[in-house]
Amino acid sequence: MGRTRTPDERLDLVVTADGLVDGRAVERTVTTHSARLWFVGDLVVKRKRPVDLGFLDFRRLSDRVEACRRELELNRRLGDDVHLGLADVTDDDVTDDDGAVVDVAVVMRRLPDSARLATRARAGDDLGECIGRVARTIAAFHADRPPSPRGRELAGPAALRTNWEDNLAVLQAHPDLAPPDLVAAVADEATTWLDGRGPLLEQRLADGWIRDGHGDLVADDVFCLDDGPRILDCLDFADRYRINDVLADVAFLAMDLERLGRADLAAELLERHAEFLGDRRDDGLAHHHVAYRASVRAKVACLVDEPDAATVVAHLDLAHRHLHRARVRMVLVGGLPGTGKSTVGRGLADQLGAVVLRSDEVRKDLLGRAHDEPAGTGGYDAEVTAGTYAELLDRARALLAHGVSVVLDASWADPLHRRVAASVAREVRADLRQVELRVPAEVAHARLRARRGDASDAGTDVHERMREAWVDWSGATLVDGDDTPEQVVQRCLGAVGLARPVSPARPSGRSGRP
Repeated sequence: MGRTRTPDERLDLVVTADGLVDGRAVERTVTTHSARLWFVGDLVVKRKRPVDLGFLDFRRLSDRVEACRRELELNRRLGDDVHLGLADVTDDDVTDDDGAVVDVAVVMRRLPDSARLATRARAGDDLGECIGRVARTIAAFHADRPPSPRGRELAGPAALRTNWEDNLAVLQAHPDLAPPDLVAAVADEATTWLDGRGPLLEQRLADGWIRDGHGDLVADDVFCLDDGPRILDCLDFADRYRINDVLADVAFLAMDLERLGRADLAAELLERHAEFLGDRRDDGLAHHHVAYRASVRAKVACLVDEPDAATVVAHLDLAHRHLHRARVRMVLVGGLPGTGKSTVGRGLADQLGAVVLRSDEVRKDLLGRAHDEPAGTGGYDAEVTAGTYAELLDRARALLAHGVSVVLDASWADPLHRRVAASVAREVRADLRQVELRVPAEVAHARLRARRGDASDAGTDVHERMREAWVDWSGATLVDGDDTPEQVVQRCLGAVGLARPVSPARPSGRSGRP
């Protein structure tokens, strides 16, 4: 059998429309929404189906030919020892070169089903080494691609919103398969995230992370072989679905692994891919792209020949879970000095994967003093305090717009500052939660007397003055802070409806602007 090295040549292979390949009968047929695959001996012959699904249209032979040519060209970017070439498909029962060409097919080397990542993931195999090699292969592939000159057009903020709207429109058109309430919840979460994350998406563009990737990474098309992984089936029919953020590309496979019950592999894949590529990104962005990819699969599941409502719902549930995790949160932790705000704030940040911003530290930054150095005369004047809260909220705004949740540790004694914080949350579409910690005065005094080397200069006298002037905080949830830090943190999470961590726990301690 001959082998082509350019996408436009044909293999010396006789394929007939009734399923004969060089006279051999097809052993197995697999049908997807867009293609039909014939398994014959050591080959797989893939034909595009003459269907119109809205997002692809293969009804014309010329379009199928171009899609096959592009499939071969695009997949060879990941290696060319599997995609062998193209073959003409002729009329039934025609076995010579005089038959009329009715179609074209992509011819591939057949790989063992037992090596499929999906097969091994379902079996519960130990796939740590394989996932590491897959992550490295995908990262190397992404690293080899330059930033796309069409990045803004095809994957900028407006394009991402359009893609979401397209998915949701299909889902809304199939209420018998996609529960309307669930679709509406997904739509609301996705829209809220997009509305507030323009700076983050612009930064991804500016950093050059929009590239011509794979477009359709699923575990069925990844093979774990002894000499390294093989990754097949790049998306060929539309650049708009393939040119994307590199994180959105690998998130497709992470989503698919989680769907197969292997969230452990999904997390490992994303972590290793970021490490190999040198891509610093936050959890929220990954959760959003995993959710988007799940919505894609839910949409496609509505359009197959025999749609299954359970498959649609499973993918929508997965999308909704990740959108909930992607939700950007602003948590205000306030109260009088000595109530445990800083300790609780750090604990909440660890649980929520958030950044802690502390007014006492911001104040010292503005005064040009070390955090453990006294603020000095005038350090707590009204003008300095106003500037401190303005800077605190400016830092919070920048982080929130970049998809990073924040915990703001301050007294929040002034109702004006509370109102401005709420305004910032609305501006960047962040989920605002407010906690006021309280402890008996004697407990607060004892803590303040024992405090050493802290950014706060407040003593018992400040506590008493603030207590006398305190204005009720109507928007906050009152939480008893007289307990162990761990217990108070869990009490706060429960009080504001965040009893379960909503993103992977990791040390906070991150600071500064994104």
